Amino acid sequence: MDQNSDLTEAIHILELSGFLSRDYYFHPAGKPSKLSQLRIKDNYLRFYLKFVEPRKKHILNGGKVIQSLGDLKGWPAIMGLQFENIILQNRDLILRNLGIVDGQVVSAAPYVQRKKSTNSGACQVDLLIHTDLDVFYLCEFKCRKEIDSGVIEEVKKKSAVLQLPRRSSLKTVLIFEGEMSNKSFDLATEYFYKMIPFESLLTQN
Repeated sequence: MDQNSDLTEAIHILELSGFLSRDYYFHPAGKPSKLSQLRIKDNYLRFYLKFVEPRKKHILNGGKVIQSLGDLKGWPAIMGLQFENIILQNRDLILRNLGIVDGQVVSAAPYVQRKKSTNSGACQVDLLIHTDLDVFYLCEFKCRKEIDSGVIEEVKKKSAVLQLPRRSSLKTVLIFEGEMSNKSFDLATEYFYKMIPFESLLTQN
């Protein structure tokens, strides 16, 4: 067995064990893409590999004591990834919150559009939901201590370049955890089709 076969088999075992998950991309027209993305599904494993393993020797030898998670370099970024991971594992809650039933879903997955001569540019969508009536929901995830109205511009740029089938419609959704000023919240409420606080997902029955 060659190295590629060994790697493929190891990845397959990690997927079966629930440590890795493969997200398949779908073209907006509904056809599966050849592209896919592997992500660490287990949040503790992601935390261990990112923060514990690189500092293992220091920890075992009584190195620097971390007083708070905020002391860890790159903590906001890893929190964003953990947040994304939790949501992607609970897509059914998003669908329910948007009033979408399973029979309407053509695809619901992260999406990456690469720059080509046939489109307006590249973009990455945290979760793109496509329903049978060619309604698309561009879902943006944000987990920050403070979230400002800049998120609107981020999503506007993605919406402007995202290439969708003709006669389709696009609705923008913000799924967030963090504080927003009254002004930012009002502006976001005007722009987004729906805003979903993370805590509202946790309290769904």
